[in-house]
Amino acid sequence: MPRLENGKRLTRTVVGNLPVTGKRYFMYCNDPKQFGVHVTAGGHKSYIYYYSDKLGKVYRPIIAEVGEITVDEARKIACEKLLYVAQGGNPVIDEQNGILAKKDEKTVADTWEKFLDYCEIKIKANRLKPSTFKSYKALYKLHIKPYMGAWPIKSLNRQNLQEEFDRLTKNSIYNANHWQRLVSNILNRCEEWGWRDIRTNPCYLIQLNKENKRTRMLTTNEKAGIAAKLRDLRLLQGEDRYALAYIECLCYTGCRKTEWLTLKWENVHLDDACVWLPNTKGGEALKGLAPQVVTILRSLPKVPGNPYVFASPVTMKHFVGVQKVWERIRNQISGCSDVCFHMFRHNAATTGVGLKLGTKNIGGFLDHKDLKSTERYMHNNIEEKKETAAIIGAKLAEDFNPDNYVPPSEKVVQIGARRNVNR
Repeated sequence: MPRLENGKRLTRTVVGNLPVTGKRYFMYCNDPKQFGVHVTAGGHKSYIYYYSDKLGKVYRPIIAEVGEITVDEARKIACEKLLYVAQGGNPVIDEQNGILAKKDEKTVADTWEKFLDYCEIKIKANRLKPSTFKSYKALYKLHIKPYMGAWPIKSLNRQNLQEEFDRLTKNSIYNANHWQRLVSNILNRCEEWGWRDIRTNPCYLIQLNKENKRTRMLTTNEKAGIAAKLRDLRLLQGEDRYALAYIECLCYTGCRKTEWLTLKWENVHLDDACVWLPNTKGGEALKGLAPQVVTILRSLPKVPGNPYVFASPVTMKHFVGVQKVWERIRNQISGCSDVCFHMFRHNAATTGVGLKLGTKNIGGFLDHKDLKSTERYMHNNIEEKKETAAIIGAKLAEDFNPDNYVPPSEKVVQIGARRNVNR
C-alpha cells in the first residue's frame, strides 16, 4: 500500500506534487494511516479514507475533491469517520439506510457511558448484582458495540433492532434474549433522561425466543457413581482437595455455583452448623448445613492470607478452575457427561419434595425469594409422580376389571296386536 516515507503527513504541497502516472493509485498519510488521496489516471485528485467491515469488505469513501476543502479539514473529517467505525458503525451502509449519526447527536456508545454510571449507582444501592453488571459489559462488548455502537439512539426502531435480534438468534437464543432485555433497559433509561420520546421503546414489539427449561434429573445410580468417584479421587489425591470439597458440598447444599465458590471463612459458623451468604440471587441469606457438609468443611485447612474457604494457594483468591475439574470427573462416570453443577440444586429440591417437606421449607433451603420458583419442582419429582401414578393406576385397574362385567338382562318386549291400518 503506497504511503509517504519517513512518517510524513499529507500537506497541500505534498498533494499538489503527487505525479500523474497514467494509472490510478492511492497515496496514504501516516497520521492517520487510513487517510489518503486518490489520484485517477487522468490526474483527478480527491481525499479519501478507508476501513473494512466485520466481513472484511474494504470501503474507500470520498471525502471531497482536492481544492474544495483544505487537507486539515479533510483529515478532521476522516478522523471523525474512523472514530465512527471504531464504535461499530459503517459510514457507507449507515448513510444509505438513513441511520448515520449527525453531529452532536447521541449514539448508542454515548448512551452506554451514562448507563454504566447508572448501573454503578444501582450496585451501591444493592439493586443490581455485580455479576449481572459484568454480563452486561460482556454483552455490550460482543454484540452491541461492534454492530450498533455508532447508531444514533433516536433512530433505533423495530426494523433495525429486529434484524440484530434475528442475527443473534441464529447463534444462540439465550444471547438474543439477554440482548433484547439489555437494549430495552438502555432505551427505557434514555426515555428517563430525555434522549428519546416517552413510550417509544421498540423492544416491546420484539418477541423473545422460547427457552427450554432444564428437565434432566439425576438417577439413583448416577448419584451413587458421582459419590464413588469423588471418594476415590479424594483417597488417591487425584484432583485438588479444595475442588473436590467444593463439588461434594454442592451435592448436599443445593447452592448456586458462584455464591458457594466465593464463601469466606468469616461467614462460616461450624459450631452452629450454618453459613452466612451475603450475596445470593435473592439477597443476603443464612443457610443451615447438613452434618456431612460440616465434616467436609472441618477437614479443609485454611490458607494463610486467603479469606476464601475453597482457596487457591497460587492466586490467593478463591479456586477458579473447578469447572474444568468437574468436566474431567463427569466424563469418567457413565451417563454423567452432561451433568452440570445446577443439577445438584435441582436434585436437592426434588429430594425435599419427595420427603414431603413442604414448599415453604424447601424454598427456605434453596434461598428462593419467590415460592413460585419452588413450586415448579413439585412437578419434576419423578418418584412422587410414579407413586401417584401407581395409586391412580390401582384404582383405575379396579374400575376396568373385566371380571366385574355384568351383561345387561334381556328385556321382555310385549308386542301387542298390530293395528290394522287398512281397516
